Amino acid sequence: VARMLPFGDDARERCLEDDLGLGHRLAIDADTFAQSFEQALDARGVPHARLPAEVGPAALEGASWVICPNSGPVKSAFRDRLAAAREAGARLTMGPLARGLDERLRPVADEVVAALGAEIVDKIDPASADAAVARAIEKLDLPSYACDPDTVHAAVHVDDTQTPRVVFIINGGANDVSARVAIGVDAQWEDAMDDSRTRSEAGVLEVHLRARSARMLIRS
Repeated sequence: VARMLPFGDDARERCLEDDLGLGHRLAIDADTFAQSFEQALDARGVPHARLPAEVGPAALEGASWVICPNSGPVKSAFRDRLAAAREAGARLTMGPLARGLDERLRPVADEVVAALGAEIVDKIDPASADAAVARAIEKLDLPSYACDPDTVHAAVHVDDTQTPRVVFIINGGANDVSARVAIGVDAQWEDAMDDSRTRSEAGVLEVHLRARSARMLIRS
């Protein structure tokens, strides 16, 4: 899942609250929209990446779902990249502004919007984002690796059959934790750092993590 950010990733830090006469805060609303989706994806353990709009087209290759905040002007070249991702098979979700503007702040023609074939989420609240994530998981059969507690995050690398082979588990909190990651397989795992071994049971991998540390586990 790729999330494209036309205003960059630090709208709040830069206090971009200009509404340009449109009646809403372009950058702040886009950032809130992105954060709501990020929280919903994290809560369900769906792997995702947050990408600035300036990255090359190759960054979207293989993405099954592209989420693009759209609360203000969007360049035609960027819109073309979204269309290309959609044509390549990616699901496209945009919002909270349904129609969008061009580089000169003119409303984009209805046929241009329709041609994108995007799902429009016109609200920025967490519940709307969570509902959209639930729809995408069901429609696209997205992988999910839920983690517990909430300071724990995991990156799961799979083989060609989508079977987990390597798991990176990170504890960003200030306390030691017993981390649990739902990986969906029962298998033996070896720690790449200290050669210790553990086993995932009932599809859940459980390991001890010190505060602000990470572990790399390789399937035996």
